[in-house]
Amino acid sequence: MSKGGEKCRLPEKDDESMKRQYLEMNVYDALQKRFEFLFREFDNIYISFSGGKDSGVLLNLLHPFRHYRYRMHQEDLAKQFGRFYREQHGGGKTVCLLGMRADESMHRYSGFLHKKYGYQGTCWISQQFKDVWCASPIYDWSVSDVWSANYRFSYDYNKLYDCIIKRA
Repeated sequence: MSKGGEKCRLPEKDDESMKRQYLEMNVYDALQKRFEFLFREFDNIYISFSGGKDSGVLLNLLHPFRHYRYRMHQEDLAKQFGRFYREQHGGGKTVCLLGMRADESMHRYSGFLHKKYGYQGTCWISQQFKDVWCASPIYDWSVSDVWSANYRFSYDYNKLYDCIIKRA
């Protein structure tokens, strides 16, 4: 698996703003540290699951952790659900886990890179409402990392991807 970083560094004005910086850690180990951080910092955690490869691998990677499984299809619904979920679980800091990667588009990459108010200086956790956050712990994974995790750990995935590969 490729190397990943724990915190994002915001670019300087003269900086090559689209250049990645890596730590001496692979993305899987960095993800495990992110999971430990999330479960330590947040009282309530839920997953927004679209059925795609990224949210699918995130759901599978979380299997060893205690979590609530709720399937949701649109990010806006996830935001509103976050408020509801926090209220239903007695308040406290609440986080929604998203299977979103910077590698998918320049728009997403730029969104992570230029995050100004990430939770405790991170670029992969952003505030939605008071005490409601969204986190993308696989933000620095490549598509190869996603498929490598599915293969290495024998995770289920959306079989529509098999049809896409056959047609390519």
